[in-house]
Parts: sequence; structure tokens; C-alpha cells
Amino acid sequence: MSRRTDRTGRSKGDGRFITIPHEVLNSPGYLSTKPPARAVLNEVMMVYNGSNNGKLGLSVRRAAQRCCISKDTAASAIAELEDAGLIERVKKGSFTQRNRKASEYRILWKRCDVTGALPRASYKDER
Repeated sequence: MSRRTDRTGRSKGDGRFITIPHEVLNSPGYLSTKPPARAVLNEVMMVYNGSNNGKLGLSVRRAAQRCCISKDTAASAIAELEDAGLIERVKKGSFTQRNRKASEYRILWKRCDVTGALPRASYKDER
């Protein structure tokens, strides 16, 4: 049987995970979203490392690829998450021949690491 820790007691492997509080998962904003939007929210959370809220870059094409949905569905899923008060776009991206930059988002139930803005509970509002 293999050990899951090294000889110093530290975990082997990546060990990263995403957390979405029950308060968010049971909120009217989250419950009003469709499955593609929930999948895209998981992709946004995968970019979050604990200190980059407000710089969570995720393009529509990347979200579509990772969630196995069309780019139009991914775009509407992101818009749905914004309407539900779960994420907020901080910086608009672009897709041209010269410039390909993903939009940057922030998770609204956590403090913004870029601007220092406090968390907002807009996802708790009835839809």
C-alpha cells in the first residue's frame, strides 16, 4: 500500500481544491442558474488561488472547451452568473487578430484582491 504523504508528513500530489460555501450553494442566485452556468462557475473557481480575486481570467472559448458546451452557451452562462450576483467582470477581454485577452472576473462572496472591495451578498437576493 502506497503512502499518501512523504517522510516529512506533507501530502503528495497537487492537493488543490475549490470551495463554494453552502451559503452560496443554497442562495436564490445560485439556485436560479442552469447547469452550464454552474459548470462555468466551477471553472472560474479553478482559476482562483486564494490571492487573485479580481484577476480571474477566463475566456468564453476556454470555458466552452472545459465545460463541453458551445461558445455561445458559455457566453450566456457567464452572463447568467453575473446576473445572479455570483461573479462580476472587472476587465473586459477581446478577441482580435492582434489581441487575445480573456476577460477578468471577481467572485462576489470574497474580498477583491485588486481593489480591496468588500464581499457582496447580491447572490442572496430573490430572483
